[in-house]
Amino acid sequence: SELAATYDLDCVFGDGVRRPAAWDVDALRCITPPAAIVVSFGTGVAQVAIAPRFSQDIGASSLTFEFTPRPVLYSVRPEWGPTAGQTTITLTGANLLGNKCFCLFDADRVPCSSVSLTVATCATPPSPSTDSADEVEVVVEISVDDESTSSNKTKFRYVPAPALDRATPSS
Repeated sequence: SELAATYDLDCVFGDGVRRPAAWDVDALRCITPPAAIVVSFGTGVAQVAIAPRFSQDIGASSLTFEFTPRPVLYSVRPEWGPTAGQTTITLTGANLLGNKCFCLFDADRVPCSSVSLTVATCATPPSPSTDSADEVEVVVEISVDDESTSSNKTKFRYVPAPALDRATPSS
């Protein structure tokens, strides 16, 4: 491209510098460096610029890029509940705070509440089994701001509700 032919350019994300992955007449495509290199003080936002290779002067840029870290799920408590669902579970992990939060129980998706960066809660949906006497185990994942989903195979187990057959003494 005219731009790429004229200058040997770098993509600059805050303090992180990357070579363009591709370019054409109208655009450069850059792959971001890891967020830890770029983001200061956990803000998640970095200034984005294009600069001549090895230049110390990148100039001013009004463009920004927001890094969204993937949520990581460490545990789910309790680890089991009734097949009818509606068990409030607490998920612990990292990067769980966001505007839109969903818990995924295999194929079922339910809203959750982001309590903090490390805690979220949600109510379990009913068991995927049509037989309420079946014990079923499902993988639990979390999606924050529809950006990414954790997948460390944390599980929740649906158990049949206890039934009382008789009580003694009867009178």
